[in-house]
Amino acid sequence: MARKPARTYLDNAASTPVDKRVLSAMRPYFDTIYANPGGIHREGVEAEKAVAEARHRIASLLQATDDSVIFTGSGTEANNLALVGFIEALHEKGKRYSDMEVIVGAIEHPSVLEPARFLESRGVRVIRIGVSPEGLFDPQEIARALTKKTVFVSIGYVNSEIGTIAPIREIAKRIRSFRHEHDTPYPSFHTDACQAAAYLPLHVPLLGVDLLTLDAQKIHGPKGVGLLMKRRGISLAPLIRGGGQEGGYRSGTENVPGIVGFAKALALAEEGKDRRARRVAEVRDYGLREFARQVPGSFLNGSHKFRVANNINVTVPGLDGELMVLALDAEGIAASTKSACERESGPSHVLRALGLSARDASSSLRLTISPRTTRATLSHVARVIAGLRVRQQKFDR
Repeated sequence: MARKPARTYLDNAASTPVDKRVLSAMRPYFDTIYANPGGIHREGVEAEKAVAEARHRIASLLQATDDSVIFTGSGTEANNLALVGFIEALHEKGKRYSDMEVIVGAIEHPSVLEPARFLESRGVRVIRIGVSPEGLFDPQEIARALTKKTVFVSIGYVNSEIGTIAPIREIAKRIRSFRHEHDTPYPSFHTDACQAAAYLPLHVPLLGVDLLTLDAQKIHGPKGVGLLMKRRGISLAPLIRGGGQEGGYRSGTENVPGIVGFAKALALAEEGKDRRARRVAEVRDYGLREFARQVPGSFLNGSHKFRVANNINVTVPGLDGELMVLALDAEGIAASTKSACERESGPSHVLRALGLSARDASSSLRLTISPRTTRATLSHVARVIAGLRVRQQKFDR
């Protein structure tokens, strides 16, 4: 029987394969040190120690304090805890929903936009900041949107669909300036850094953020574990109540293997990060040149200069995005059109925010590569799409 060719995975923004070293670090916590960390017996203490050591390791990598790291079940949960937990904590202290304003980016991940919409239904005013045609935020526009009612700002570090990098440090500076000028602790500044972790700096003091979200599955760690880093002094109302784990912010038995794996994955992501980013960006740029050569008329969505190393998002006018994904899948290549968390059909809200027509937004293809991706693979992808377009044009005639 003929052996099937190996498949090629180009959907790393959705999830990444677990690194073998991460699996090795996790394995003892499935069948050897398997006790509930809440137990006071020796086995429970060993499990609790593993969680504490992982927390300390992650906090050190982020240059944060151990008690600032809250483990969650996903990046989505962490974003919900940040937005909803923050507003609910203020409401519990007596602040009316109608007296609070939240600022979010118009191109944020659904796990930010949907909690914002929920808060809006409670009476909170939500301001959605748009982007340039290149998918970039203007820090000054965000600064102009701040008022004395603004209590929270959430802008993603790297967009999950088009890979554009937000000027987080500049936004943080303007928020600090506003707080100083008005002698107020608000607004607090949150960033979803899930897509940035493998390629960009994560040091919290450098970024200047008050809250930061990460997800293990985006950095070759396990699924089912994320985290929210929150600066000391910030209050959050828990979304999940029960036994009071994670400092009372997230009840439920800790996912010990997942937490240990997360710490290992983040440590590995920090090793040689700059070198990895340069190498992956070189392959990415080769792929963009191949699209320009083999698929005339296709164009890149989002800024090339301010773009994470592993993201290619192109529009091929006249071709349906899902059709491109299926054609590549038949060739053994996994790709996508937009975030796997955006279940609704229709054109991407991110691409529409860039000013693309509904038709062009529906003709997009997202390729998120990894250090394993080769130039030959991206050349093959462009060739498949070029062939598909020729067939489509013949069909249209």
